[in-house]
Amino acid sequence: MNIDKLKDRLKKETGWFDIYYSESKSYPVKFEHSVLEEVNEYEDSGVGIRLNKNGKTGFSYTNNSELIEKAADKAIELSAFGEKEHLALPGKTDAVNLKHEYWKTFDKKTEIAKGTRAIEIIKEKFPHADVTVQISAGEGSRRLINSEGADYSEEYKYYSSYVSALLVDESGSRLDIGYSDVSTDVFKIDFLAEKIAAELQLASQVCDAASGKVPVIFTPDAFAAMLSIILSGFNAKQIYKKLSPFYGKIGNREFNEKLTITDDPLIINSPSSYTVDDEGVKAGKRNIIKNGVIENIISDVKYASLLNIEPSGNSSRNYGGLPHANFSNLIVEPGTTSFKDLCSRAGNGIIADQFLGLGQSNTLTGDFSANLNLAYLVKNGEIQGRIKDCMVSGNIFEMLKNSIEISSDFVSKGGSIIPYILFENINLTA
Repeated sequence: MNIDKLKDRLKKETGWFDIYYSESKSYPVKFEHSVLEEVNEYEDSGVGIRLNKNGKTGFSYTNNSELIEKAADKAIELSAFGEKEHLALPGKTDAVNLKHEYWKTFDKKTEIAKGTRAIEIIKEKFPHADVTVQISAGEGSRRLINSEGADYSEEYKYYSSYVSALLVDESGSRLDIGYSDVSTDVFKIDFLAEKIAAELQLASQVCDAASGKVPVIFTPDAFAAMLSIILSGFNAKQIYKKLSPFYGKIGNREFNEKLTITDDPLIINSPSSYTVDDEGVKAGKRNIIKNGVIENIISDVKYASLLNIEPSGNSSRNYGGLPHANFSNLIVEPGTTSFKDLCSRAGNGIIADQFLGLGQSNTLTGDFSANLNLAYLVKNGEIQGRIKDCMVSGNIFEMLKNSIEISSDFVSKGGSIIPYILFENINLTA
């Protein structure tokens, strides 16, 4: 496939263009119902062509290297029906690729043994647990060329693992606990299985909770689920379309001063890191919220242009789709209070770890109501056991604006850092 030849052609026939090429391989190892189910290899590659002709944008793609010229013809043809866009694409950048510690070999026998051992760790204590293990490694490359002289390429690798266990008690109640991690290099997964076994042990003691307003500690997993809802409002597309609750509020203090959230694409050994985004914009660390004040949003080139701001370097794409803004590594600045002291401060409350239905919250108003799939009772600052058939409700924006306490303990997943957070008065329906 001669991308350079296509570049020369498009320079003559279009106002501007960019060509995005990617290729990838993945090696999944999967255990379902505690039994090895899949050991496989997958490959994918393709090229996406976005161009502007007569002021209108067209896009097409192909995963057949012999059809790249036809894909370009199709993009030109479709531009007649496209949006009017006048984008200022980035030119050359001086960014240098990050020096990650990439895996050198991926041995399937070793990974099968790791998955088998993870299952054994859980089943040693819970023989009837239905265990799922998903291990995957991947490698690939991407290249971006545009009409302004940008030509950036990068190779990458990742390794990820997910372990979960399902238990059904005598009453038919289901307890499903799962944890994952991701890096650029292989790692032991025993700690995921050990964490699940410890959670299952704690959850085997069932307690009763009373309805009312109670202190609630969100674990890092629960806190991340909450943040995924509010962070959509910091996307330039949502701001431009006035669908964000933070429209017109950049520079305002909208959250508790203890809350600082940073997007950092430059963290070493995270698969979510990069120095140049998928539109060729140089990436950099930026505060989204600083001491409760909204400082920045994330943007791709299109919506940055529409808002008359500089693109943030958060564009993400694959060869089969157009670019869109996406967060990289999310860093919530930890506090100074340990998780143990957070429990003491909570006194009589609960710990929320996993939700059902939180994703259906109203992203404009912040109102939510979600069942607790996994939660624990805290009494006199001590964790007592699991609570069942409970629901929490409230307003996410108000919760993060009112009194909060953020822990010094945190979970690092990939390059993201998420601590625990305590909310003092949340509606609990038991």
